Amino acid sequence: MHVGVSAALAAPWLAEWPRLPRIALGCMLAAFPGAALIGILETVMRYNDAVFDHYLWFWFCVAGIGFPISLVHYANFGRRPAMPLPASNEEAAEVRFLGRLPREAGREIISISMQDHYVRVTTSRASVMILIRFADAVEELAGYPGAQVHRSHWVASGRAKRILREKNRTMIELVDGRRLPVSRPYLDEARKLASADATAS
Repeated sequence: MHVGVSAALAAPWLAEWPRLPRIALGCMLAAFPGAALIGILETVMRYNDAVFDHYLWFWFCVAGIGFPISLVHYANFGRRPAMPLPASNEEAAEVRFLGRLPREAGREIISISMQDHYVRVTTSRASVMILIRFADAVEELAGYPGAQVHRSHWVASGRAKRILREKNRTMIELVDGRRLPVSRPYLDEARKLASADATAS
């Protein structure tokens, strides 16, 4: 469910969809392999040869259980305010990096991550690849609320949910459910992002 919903929320071709239908679609897609797994377990453990006659029922149950859980985890129910954009048009014009984003991606950035010679920019509407060095992208983001949390990741203010430990690594969880690593030199900045978001909520 986590993989399916995260993929649906990040898919550029679903950028125009409201958040709720994207969560529902992610749950429905994730329910297919989930239902297949239940069928396999029924066949192996209960020797039920007719189990796949009920595959659609299994799918319905998995999707039906996964949707409300995913809704609580991903929908946010308006608790978090929109990402604070620059206060004025003049300020926005000075954020050079925003000019690199395609129109369909919008301007509300969630995070930026380095991928080879590109950066992956995740916004509230899409996920796009931009040909630019990560260090240059961070420099061009001067004036946009946010902070670098890792040598390869930058997170916008108002988009962090919490700091957590995962397999002996410090991670920052974002509002879209993704988790990015936090390196020690940037830990204080990451904590400030998560703390500010929790206070705003």
